[in-house]
Amino acid sequence: MCHRRALWVKKPSAACLLAGFALFAGQAFADTTDWALGAGGLYTAAGSGGVLTGSNIPTLTVTGDGTPLDNGGSLLIVDGFLNFTSGSYNGNGSNWSWGSGGVLNLTGCIPGVTAAICTGSNNVNLLSDDFQSVQIESVLGSLDAVFGNITGTLNARVAAFFGVSTQFETASFATTIVTAGRPGGSLVGTNLLGQIKADPPTGVPERWTIFESLAFFGLVSLLFATLIRFKILRLAPSL
Repeated sequence: MCHRRALWVKKPSAACLLAGFALFAGQAFADTTDWALGAGGLYTAAGSGGVLTGSNIPTLTVTGDGTPLDNGGSLLIVDGFLNFTSGSYNGNGSNWSWGSGGVLNLTGCIPGVTAAICTGSNNVNLLSDDFQSVQIESVLGSLDAVFGNITGTLNARVAAFFGVSTQFETASFATTIVTAGRPGGSLVGTNLLGQIKADPPTGVPERWTIFESLAFFGLVSLLFATLIRFKILRLAPSL
């Protein structure tokens, strides 16, 4: 014979339980800006002992992803170009790999944000960072350049537009390239596509929108009511 045990919870404790879930729900989405890279630009490397350089890689838009302000909105970048130089080559002679010391800058103009009108002479730094590694790897028949351990700074006006911190730690920066040459040797290539996801620093609270928070709170309330309905959870009687 099966015996079912019930968990008794006092009413104030039940209220605190639901409030705790609601608090958790209010801090669940990252304040990320996504920077879309386009086709073009130039990748060069001299081979073993040299650095990898990226020049004039087109950057098309920046989009808010879970941002407090203008979440899901995209801003067009005029004259957006990404340039970087890696650290020294640290591969084994048969692969493309570079170590610490890399620097990256993304410049351009965003109408209505960094300038009222983009004239071609008022471009600014939109994103700058340091990165600790980069590898070019074969993925599903294409070559991907994958950057690691990146920290940096967003343009203050862009950060204010999306309501995010000017400091970021990106968990994702990858591009797909076309290149001639063998791994470990000299390299000349161009960009096909890519994305930089600029995530907030560790410890910055993550948020849901109010609608997502309310939906989550409703789901938790329904679960709580179901547990009471089937007497899995019971409220202790008032004294």
